[in-house]
Amino acid sequence: MGRLPVAALCALLLLAAFAGCGDAGGDEPPSKRERQQAAYEEERAAYIEETDGFCRRMSRRIHDELAPYERRVGNPPDPEASAKLVEVMAPREEFAMRRVRSIVLPNRDVEAVLHFLDVWRDEVDRAKRDPVAFVEAEPPFPEAERLARQFGFEDCGKL
Repeated sequence: MGRLPVAALCALLLLAAFAGCGDAGGDEPPSKRERQQAAYEEERAAYIEETDGFCRRMSRRIHDELAPYERRVGNPPDPEASAKLVEVMAPREEFAMRRVRSIVLPNRDVEAVLHFLDVWRDEVDRAKRDPVAFVEAEPPFPEAERLARQFGFEDCGKL
């Protein structure tokens, strides 16, 4: 074999090798929009995980601190005991709201989370105005919990 056929054979082999390189599926790389969506979903999942973790820890703490007061409330609820329970509960819930508000979240979700926090605040304020109704309510923060679950929270959806 002369040099020309060997060179042609090598070129043909290289061409065949490079033809097989790249994306075997023939798919195009993700578009900018797809990359942005994937980044948003990852950021949102991290936000929900961090916030739910905080809510889980805070909820346990609040329930532990309220247990002695809950036993005194009775059925039907005693107004004085109910007022004391709300007096102890409200600042803890307000702290939790401030902490949730301080966690950095994706820009797309700011409006939904702020709405959830506003509703939660309104329900705590309602509890302060009518402690007996709060004690009788099941769940205690119905609209805030619904909005939290709708957003994707689990533990923040069980306030």
